[in-house]
Amino acid sequence: MLSVILSWIYILLICVPIGLGTLCLLEHKAFSLSSCIMTGIVAITVYAEFASIFVKIGCFTHMALLLAALVSGYINRKEIRLLWRRIQSQMAAWLFPAHDDRITGNMYVPVRVSWTDRF
Repeated sequence: MLSVILSWIYILLICVPIGLGTLCLLEHKAFSLSSCIMTGIVAITVYAEFASIFVKIGCFTHMALLLAALVSGYINRKEIRLLWRRIQSQMAAWLFPAHDDRITGNMYVPVRVSWTDRF
């Protein structure tokens, strides 16, 4: 059971930066955590399908995926921080409903996504 939970956490930690990087490349202005995860799953699936044409899927492709997730996480660190704050406020509203500050009503986080602003 513990290995399954750790596996899902690992998948989440890979899918979120990849999905966020893909959404930022597509210049979406607002998105939720679930859209980042789903976009990450789609992007990783397309990467695996494309890579399987040229190389054997194994350690090399996995390391390239980890490198892409690290680079995307570093480039989009401000957006990840905004998503994390959003998750924290939602979790606080779920755990302590008496202290709901009405921030959790909006399901989308506005972020800056212009590629030229990053450098």
